[in-house]
Amino acid sequence: MAVSKVIRCGSLQFNIRNITVEPVLFLYFFAAYIVIPTLQALAYHKVCIQKYNASFCSELQNVTFQKEHAEESDYVQTETSHLILLANIAMTIPACFTVFCFLGSFGDKVGRKFPILLPTVGAIIQAFAGLLNAAFPSSSVYFLLIGPAISGLCGGIIAAVMAVYSYIAHIATTESKTMRIGIVESMGFLAGTLGVFLSGLMLDRTSFEFVFGFTMALLLLATVYIVFWLEEIRPPQTVNISNICGRWILENVKESVNFITKRRPPRVRCTIFLLIISINLILLCTIGEFDIILLFLRREPLVWSQSMFGYFKGAENLLKGLMLVVVLPILKKKLHVRDTAIVMGGAMSKVAGLIILGIATKTWIVFIAGIVGMAQGLPSAGLRSMMSSLVKDDEQGRLFGIVATAESLIGILAALLFNTIYPLTLHLFAGTCFLMAAGISFVSFCIVLYLHKSGVAEMCHSPPYRNMPEEADAEEFKDEDVFHVAIMADEDHFAYI
Repeated sequence: MAVSKVIRCGSLQFNIRNITVEPVLFLYFFAAYIVIPTLQALAYHKVCIQKYNASFCSELQNVTFQKEHAEESDYVQTETSHLILLANIAMTIPACFTVFCFLGSFGDKVGRKFPILLPTVGAIIQAFAGLLNAAFPSSSVYFLLIGPAISGLCGGIIAAVMAVYSYIAHIATTESKTMRIGIVESMGFLAGTLGVFLSGLMLDRTSFEFVFGFTMALLLLATVYIVFWLEEIRPPQTVNISNICGRWILENVKESVNFITKRRPPRVRCTIFLLIISINLILLCTIGEFDIILLFLRREPLVWSQSMFGYFKGAENLLKGLMLVVVLPILKKKLHVRDTAIVMGGAMSKVAGLIILGIATKTWIVFIAGIVGMAQGLPSAGLRSMMSSLVKDDEQGRLFGIVATAESLIGILAALLFNTIYPLTLHLFAGTCFLMAAGISFVSFCIVLYLHKSGVAEMCHSPPYRNMPEEADAEEFKDEDVFHVAIMADEDHFAYI
């Protein structure tokens, strides 16, 4: 099954044998980037036709008609925004429970394959539920919440990301971790290039039913790959899962809590918490932006079609993916740039892009915002790599499970925050939410700047656990004052003194 071919590009090379979970995440996000805007468009359509009629809703795409019926347009926008908020909550709350209580520890104790498979199956069910809603447009708009709720019970997008990153963090070396995670991160953006682009074209030229059927086929392909191709990774000692729904789940919760409170080498726990806060601030802005950007761009003076939205998001995601696949390896391998510096550069790119998007009144200005913000995918890759370098291999699932749980809660907060503020600021300044997101992203930049000046990049490059004897667990430190971590500049590693 192994393939020995090596792809070379100048002095850079990539071994195809290193391909593991990347196709899974690509197919999953390909489907997600099609389903999410399609569900939003379906929600907009159902809200409109249930309040008015099909011909009125068709005319509402015209900028002149929209200006003449501003009150009706604002009603549809507001109700759709609230429905998107409910859909996010319906997915996020069950996903939070599933990831924190079950999937995170499952990967560490049993195997890392099932946590990747479960959210994929949930996404298939969500797409099928969307197909049924499209087939019966006169049904209640609240039936749109069924698919996200079932997907959430299976872990949703957050669980898929958690499981994939846990898998990569387990098999990658410290030296290659940032690049491997960057490549995985790029799968989401490259999938978004095709997904959002095709969703607009397919919606304009086919039907909602066809789009949902297409995504089901993509997810079935991902399921086949997981079951028959992806190698299982098991811990040295696995547990008996016959009692998986009772006592074992309670033990998982206890172990996740112990992971948070565990005594670690000096500065490590504080650093992990700051990294988690930073990545969640970035995610808060990303989710919030994604929730409202379609509504923002369909509003006058822009009044974009679904196809135009697809062109923009496709180009934007392509640029983000190229930054991760091409630029990130050069920064790490050739220029030896620290992870913290990469994260800060990406954060400032995001800040600038959001500001330009918020004040955009012309189509070309929106595309300029996408170009300026093309490096905003770098922070997530760098932050995940740094935090995973500070824990052991058998803690990766719990780490990313806790990160995913925090991201689930942030998803709810983002939905509440942006979908509440956006309707309230429509008459004042429609780009308010994007400027607010820029400010939040700048806070993340400041956190990483503090860690950068504190020498965290060196700590992550030579993690404390690397030189610690196996029996010397950090929980055994009785007095942290007699231990400290010193950066050995001449040897470029940490030593316990």
